[in-house]
Amino acid sequence: MTANEDAYQAIKRTQEALSLPDSDTELVIPKRTKEDQKDLDTYERMMRNMMQDHPLTDRGRQELNDIRELLHLREEDVREIEERLTAQQATQVSPRSDSSNALTTPPTSGIHHPPPEI
Repeated sequence: MTANEDAYQAIKRTQEALSLPDSDTELVIPKRTKEDQKDLDTYERMMRNMMQDHPLTDRGRQELNDIRELLHLREEDVREIEERLTAQQATQVSPRSDSSNALTTPPTSGIHHPPPEI
């Protein structure tokens, strides 16, 4: 976390402790710059590559955390990316499981054919 983010978090905690709304404190919420968005896009692309064939390992998570720190990204920003990509990965159906089901289940037509007479 940068010095600015630390200061922002300290102010936000004080504001919440005193139950003061933003309008009373005129707290300005930092906006993302184009550079921030570019860094988030880079992080997301790297995470997608790491998750391409399998779920993230502990080592992969540590590498992503190191990347997050190098890019000066906030944990809450990358958390949203991780949650979204993890959910997408969980909903993807493996094509192998679909085709194996089709091959092992015999077709049923509902018509019964008696064996031929000898």
